[in-house]
This record gives sequence, structure tokens and C-alpha cells, in this order.
Amino acid sequence: MVGAYIDGLVGAAIGFGVLRATFGSLTHRGLVARGLGLLVTAGYWVPSAAVWGRTVGKLVAGTRVALVDDAAAVPGWRRATVRWAVPSVLGLVALAVFSALSLPTGGPLLTPALAAALYVVVYGPILTNPLRQGLHDRAAGTVVVRD
Repeated sequence: MVGAYIDGLVGAAIGFGVLRATFGSLTHRGLVARGLGLLVTAGYWVPSAAVWGRTVGKLVAGTRVALVDDAAAVPGWRRATVRWAVPSVLGLVALAVFSALSLPTGGPLLTPALAAALYVVVYGPILTNPLRQGLHDRAAGTVVVRD
């Protein structure tokens, strides 16, 4: 949990920096800004997991991402991309549905509710899975282990 919190802060700092450099503002909510946000998160999480099996947050927490069938191996590019893509794609689908229905995704109550639902769907299985895998880990064939 500590690692995820730290990664959220690092990802947000990088994302805000890129948005400010690109648009001169942190409040840009257009499609280009959302696409750029996806690229920024992919650029942080995918290479870190693929090459080292950990992000800054996982390093601080003393955990890393490994293969289910080989705890010593790092996930590699394909599995790291799948692990990142599952929550990202679900988030994009949710945003697309809200946009198609013309619902205000930027509202003060709706956005946190959407994020909470997404977290429950993706990360909730950690509570019931024997290997403590979320949906993203199960799809990628990975598991988080302690060092």
C-alpha cells in the first residue's frame, strides 16, 4: 500500500510537470491531455516493472513484481505493459461510457466515485486471491513479492 501511494505521488508529479510544460496549465482536460497522461503513466510504470521489476514506490516498500511461476524473474516488456494496461484501459472505457452518455466526468462527486469503482474492480481481488493478485496481475501472470 505504501508503495502504491508513493508511486501515485511520483506519477502525479511527473504528469503535472508534463502538463504544465506542454499546456502551461494543470487544468487542461482535453483529449490530448488525457492521452498525454496515459503516455506519462506508461513511461513511468512499464519500463520500471519490465526492467527492474519495481518502481520507486516498490523500492521504498521493499516489494517487486515477479512472474507467478518464477519469483526471481522480472516481468519483461509484454507482461509489464499488460499489467499497466488493465487499469488504464478500464479507466478509458469508463470515461468513454460517461462521455457517450454525456455525464460530467469532471464533477466533484462523480470522478471520485468512478475512481473508487475502478479501484474495487482492479485491486479488490487482492483481498480474496491466495496470491494476493489484482486483476492486472492475473492478466499479466505476475505477482508482487517481498524482497
